[in-house]
Amino acid sequence: MSPPPQATVLVQMASQGYDFVVDERGQAHAVPKRGPRLAMPLSGKGALSRQLMLAFYEAYGKPPSNNALTGAMQVLEARAAGADRVPVHLRSARLAKGLVIDLGDADGRAVVVKDGAWKILKRAPDGVIFRRTALTSAMPRPVRHGKLDPLRDLINISDEGWDMLRAWLVMALLPDIPVPILSLTGTQGSGKTSLGRAVIALVDPSPSPLRTPPRAADEWHTVAAASRVVGLDNLSSIQGWFSDLLCRTVTGDGAAKRQLYTDDEIHVTNFRRAIVLTSIDPGGLRGDLGDRLMPIELDAITAVRRRTEDELNAQLQRDLPLMLGGLLDLVAEVLDKPVEVAELPRMGDAGHIMAAVDAALGSDALGSFQRAQDDIAGIVLEGDPVAAAVVQLLREQADPVWVGTATELFGLLSGKTLERRQWPGNPRGLSARLKKLKPALRAAYGLDVDFERGKGRRVRLRYRDGETRRRGPGRVQRAAGEE
Repeated sequence: MSPPPQATVLVQMASQGYDFVVDERGQAHAVPKRGPRLAMPLSGKGALSRQLMLAFYEAYGKPPSNNALTGAMQVLEARAAGADRVPVHLRSARLAKGLVIDLGDADGRAVVVKDGAWKILKRAPDGVIFRRTALTSAMPRPVRHGKLDPLRDLINISDEGWDMLRAWLVMALLPDIPVPILSLTGTQGSGKTSLGRAVIALVDPSPSPLRTPPRAADEWHTVAAASRVVGLDNLSSIQGWFSDLLCRTVTGDGAAKRQLYTDDEIHVTNFRRAIVLTSIDPGGLRGDLGDRLMPIELDAITAVRRRTEDELNAQLQRDLPLMLGGLLDLVAEVLDKPVEVAELPRMGDAGHIMAAVDAALGSDALGSFQRAQDDIAGIVLEGDPVAAAVVQLLREQADPVWVGTATELFGLLSGKTLERRQWPGNPRGLSARLKKLKPALRAAYGLDVDFERGKGRRVRLRYRDGETRRRGPGRVQRAAGEE
């Protein structure tokens, strides 16, 4: 009797050692039946195909043929395609009332945060499947009764900035909420890059924590899909296409495209990530991105406190277990004691977490974030000609309300600006621009932009407080009793 074909042997090996699942994006994964339940792709570097090639060589003293390996992978992919889709998580996963964090070590250990406490398990709980990528590094083993204070010793940060930073660290571990983009700014020598690396080392360690900005959308999708926290260093400006991508990455909106130029199969890219940016100029932001920004400005480090990069790294590595233990204590309390908030920022889920952090620490992260958002709104609007023309229009008329069609408004505003490069080309473009500026106009000027339904689709511009239009951009004081 002739031996079975190599492809058949490979399929049998895979079936004996692995379960096969399909994630929510339709991608097939192999999960070992023994040892850590870590999902791996079927092909590529560090994938099942490599494991099967090695197992075949050890069993038969020679590698399988390329045709046999390709055929086996096709059979296994077809089998996996019929399985029910299951969540496959990267670094962290939410439970009903808790959180699971993959420590990223070779043993597959995980931290479970639940009922106001946390503990380390030898493997993730049943039903929780993690995946890892080339950008996944091991987290330090957290210690009990830790604290975050050593992180502040590395930088020169204000009390407001420190409150927001601690809240951001909690949110970065929660995969089910949109997390504000952490924007680290400051003069040269203020430690922006060092802080960016430190926070990523704490919540999602990576061999490449801070990277250069992408040159195309496909490049961003590849990098952002590979880590829970994405860090970009030394951004001087953000183009419109990338601004939209960042917004979608925060909210978790997906994008669909063909897998290959030659086939009709659709590949869906859908993920929600926490993002760290350094050296960004808020004046170059679009309004919708500004709404998702948590800006922290660092002060220059004095000569007395300045240390070499090697000294900073050594201190960071020494203190990471202590800081992670303190962060997990804070996460446990935040999840166990949620806080209701009467007035939320646009990112409402993040607002609830910030309020819970404030309750646990006696801090003012939510208030600091809301004040920073008002300031960003003013900065963003100062560089936008459409916003300037809208404000000028209402300042020149006695009535704090203007109502008319988009075509009428386009004609009026076009006569109030000399800026043509950033000016919309038609009334529809103006409407789209105003929708993106709406949150910033409201925050900076107390100006509401509404699009009334019905015949003519009229635009309504209104100051919430008649005095607001005389104050200009900045923090808006709400009228008494106003919601």
